[in-house]
Amino acid sequence: MSRPNVYLHGGWRCGSTYVWSRFRTLSETLSYYEPFSEQLASCTTESILKNTEQTWESRHPELAAPYFSEYLPLIGSGGVCFYDDRFATQRYFIAAHQKLLEEDYLGLLLEFARNENKRAVFGFSRSLGRVGAMKRVLDGCHVVLVRDPVQQWLSSRSYREQNQPSYFELQPLMILALARPGSPAGAIARWLRLPTLAGDSYRHQYRSLRRHFKTLDDELSYRAFIAVYLLSYMHALLHADLVIDMDLLSRSPSYRQSISSAFQERVELVPDFSDCSLPLHATDALPIDIDRIHDEVAERVLKQEIGYRGELASASIAGSFSVVMNKLRAVHRGPANANKHSALQSISLARASPRGFGGAGGLRRWLGLG
Repeated sequence: MSRPNVYLHGGWRCGSTYVWSRFRTLSETLSYYEPFSEQLASCTTESILKNTEQTWESRHPELAAPYFSEYLPLIGSGGVCFYDDRFATQRYFIAAHQKLLEEDYLGLLLEFARNENKRAVFGFSRSLGRVGAMKRVLDGCHVVLVRDPVQQWLSSRSYREQNQPSYFELQPLMILALARPGSPAGAIARWLRLPTLAGDSYRHQYRSLRRHFKTLDDELSYRAFIAVYLLSYMHALLHADLVIDMDLLSRSPSYRQSISSAFQERVELVPDFSDCSLPLHATDALPIDIDRIHDEVAERVLKQEIGYRGELASASIAGSFSVVMNKLRAVHRGPANANKHSALQSISLARASPRGFGGAGGLRRWLGLG
């Protein structure tokens, strides 16, 4: 019986590079970094070898090789074979039942690892909206990484230069702007009055977005970020074989050991997380009302999900939505209390299907939205 491959699903600036790097040190693995990154559309041997954690202010752990070294044997005349730059953000939200166009590309990476007698490990930051579709066609252990959203957003925001929005801040805006108009994400894009992006390639779409947002106020930046956060995790958690609370992993030795043990039990790999330490950003002078934005965006997201899927279908995701809301409510508790109240320590809630909440209003009350 073959041992399972590992799929790490996270977002930008959530600590996913750290977790991926711990697997990369294991001799049994071939660990692919950011398989949906737009850089893979046009990368060359030279560009891969130059792209390291030391060539920018990455705040990433020291790596033994450049980020994308594992792709070097797979480079063709136009980047990595079978890669399509629609994979980066245009196809971020894919329902579990929809066709996974990424299957052939990921299959190539899996086959190459298998031919090398290695286990494939994928370190994603663009996959949370399609975990269900990936799990349906790709056997293995699907792991979802979750970080305090305020810390994650502040990390993204910290890369601003001369008041211009950072690359990381623009990605949620791009995901929403490219979402199908009739989808919940598309409805959120209209609510936020995001522009229609010109061009059919990632490069042109990104340039269009950057031209539109020469500056970006904190209110819109965080609203877009938390909307994508909620829409992503409320579905991703349903399909997770394992969930990692990155905040606990960063501060709790016992939790680190329990996660290592969980990997040993599930996939017979033992990554060492003993040095995990995510940097903390100051939250005592936030420029926006975080709690108000959480409530307003969560209510809007829930309304769109119920309208799109119907109440019965929404019941199946209500448990995971509740888990994410608990994570949002834990933001201001501080490290001491967060250890005691981590929403993700009761992750079985993510598969709960509450009954008898009496219509959309009852579902909102069950989720603590009024």
